[in-house]
Amino acid sequence: MRKYLANSVLVVSMLFGSCSQPQDRQTQDPSPDVEVNEQSNHGFPAIELNNGAKWGANPETTKGIENMILIVEDFQELEDSSYGALSDELESEFILIFKNCTMKGATHDQLHNYLLPMRVFFKKLTSDDVEVRRTNLGLLKTHLSKYDMYFE
Repeated sequence: MRKYLANSVLVVSMLFGSCSQPQDRQTQDPSPDVEVNEQSNHGFPAIELNNGAKWGANPETTKGIENMILIVEDFQELEDSSYGALSDELESEFILIFKNCTMKGATHDQLHNYLLPMRVFFKKLTSDDVEVRRTNLGLLKTHLSKYDMYFE
């Protein structure tokens, strides 16, 4: 539990420290024809396209997402503790993505809209209920597969 709390504190501090915030939020032009559906993104703002186009992501972010996809694809449920190890491994990649964040402005904001719901999945991968773990692993796989819909 302490390790999870320490990881959570580290991730939150990295969210606010490593990623640079946009200089002027008023200059952003979110796509007006995209409906924001809060439910589809687990209570976080929905991801929007860049006026119908994909956002340009830095190579480190794309590599981090690819690594996370490989981690979940290679995962084999051997025992209850294997989900804890999976969660830790995914958290490590997640932290690296934020550490290497160089994106700014609306691109940066949309990346955060994509990434932050993953924290919900990571937390539920350590649930005492095996069905909750399995369900959230499936939801995480689906979420990761959508990266290419929004970023290139």
